[in-house]
Amino acid sequence: MNPIFLLQTVPEGRMFALDAQTFTQAGVNLIIVGILALILYLLLYKPVLNYLTARRASIDGNLESAEKNKAQAMALKSDYEQLIKKIDAEKYDIHDSARKQAAEQAKEKVAAARSKADGVRSAARAEIEKEKERAQVEMKQVAMDISNAIVGKFLSQEIDKAAQEQLFNEAKLELEGA
Repeated sequence: MNPIFLLQTVPEGRMFALDAQTFTQAGVNLIIVGILALILYLLLYKPVLNYLTARRASIDGNLESAEKNKAQAMALKSDYEQLIKKIDAEKYDIHDSARKQAAEQAKEKVAAARSKADGVRSAARAEIEKEKERAQVEMKQVAMDISNAIVGKFLSQEIDKAAQEQLFNEAKLELEGA
């Protein structure tokens, strides 16, 4: 509407008239607004209220679901942490038993090697003793042979002191050379 038209309908000298027509029009407008509000209330209030209630229930459900999921995640996290601790303990036990087993095997190998070395050592000592005894027997035999030779020479000829000394020195040199 045009404001100039409104000014033309107002009686002269007044801008706003408080007469019966204005009150009637105001009353009719209030009734129309009330009817319109009632229609809107009946048509829109319940669906909007139902939508908001459903939305609130959905949000509450989502929150509860999120809380349950969080609780489950925390429980799983705790379970996995305990499992990791258990695995670490098992790993330590396995490493420890492997170290102990390796140390035991090393001790066994060292003991076996010492035993074998002791056997070789004792066999070598026995062989040395046998060789020593053989050498002593041979030296006795050589000494007897030499002494027999000396006695034989001594008896076969009569010798003077100088010759006897020379024979003794020769026998001594033979013994030292043998």
